[in-house]
Amino acid sequence: MCINSCVGFTRPFSKDIVCPTCGESRYEEIRNAEILRKQFHTIPLAPQLQALWRSPESAAHLKYHQEYTAKILHELEANGGERISPYRDFFDRVDYLQLHIDGKIAQGDMVLLLSMDGAQLYWNKASECWIYIWIILDHSPNFRYKKRHVLPGGFIPGPDKSKNLDSFMFPGLYHLSALQKEGLQIWDQEREKEKSTRPNVA
Repeated sequence: MCINSCVGFTRPFSKDIVCPTCGESRYEEIRNAEILRKQFHTIPLAPQLQALWRSPESAAHLKYHQEYTAKILHELEANGGERISPYRDFFDRVDYLQLHIDGKIAQGDMVLLLSMDGAQLYWNKASECWIYIWIILDHSPNFRYKKRHVLPGGFIPGPDKSKNLDSFMFPGLYHLSALQKEGLQIWDQEREKEKSTRPNVA
């Protein structure tokens, strides 16, 4: 990445040797070798999702999404398409339900929420880094926002704010795109069988 945090040298900047924003060099020369001046980190999503399904308890918690959706669809069918119960969650949304009915979010597919923010690592300092996370909406609301259930996506060192956040998110989103296209094979420990899921971003 740029030493001033302007861009990540990912596509379309993957072949650049200087930052297109500030002109700083991507490398420094040490003993006749070109060394990267600064790096950011992406944590692949697939192994983290696979790990969630590997224990019976964790796999059982991930059933909330499917069970809640089935309950809403049953209510709509029983009442001629009219909603009686109060709206409580993301899965009550009409656009989500339509995607599910149309088969664009299939039975067994996971739904994720992406969030990014700056993090102040030291007292009385500006944001020292930027972090993005994945929130698993398949968990019930009383689980999904707890620290142990939130998955890290990537870390972008500061102290300067990025001029092009998309370039830093490219590896993580490219990885997600591949999972959506090819599917992710997981082992459902609760049911003791292998299955495929496609993560969707809310």
